[in-house]
Amino acid sequence: MLNTYSTIPSDWTAHNGTAAIKISHDQCFVYITNSGHYSIAVFSIVEDGDLSLVERAQSEGEFPRDFNFSADESLLIVANQNSDNMALFERDQATGRLTLCQKDFAVPEGTCVMRRL
Repeated sequence: MLNTYSTIPSDWTAHNGTAAIKISHDQCFVYITNSGHYSIAVFSIVEDGDLSLVERAQSEGEFPRDFNFSADESLLIVANQNSDNMALFERDQATGRLTLCQKDFAVPEGTCVMRRL
């Protein structure tokens, strides 16, 4: 069965598009960037495969294009293409929630966040 889930608030009327979508390695959480709402939607994956909204964390910049996790997935870094910056978040691995650690790393038109193996 297919379901549809909104990544933005129900009262959001301005343009929005999603860009990056990633699932945590433990397959408990889905993270999705919102390029118009300037946020990262966090969903938990519940037992029946449905999603439950955990939060919408502000990306701390304009047009969040891509993000990636640190190797142990304790951190998440997002590239905001139109504001030329990146922001670093601590990721609570039990709840999926994001907490801002640092923002405004200068990165001109960041569109991809790679992780070294």
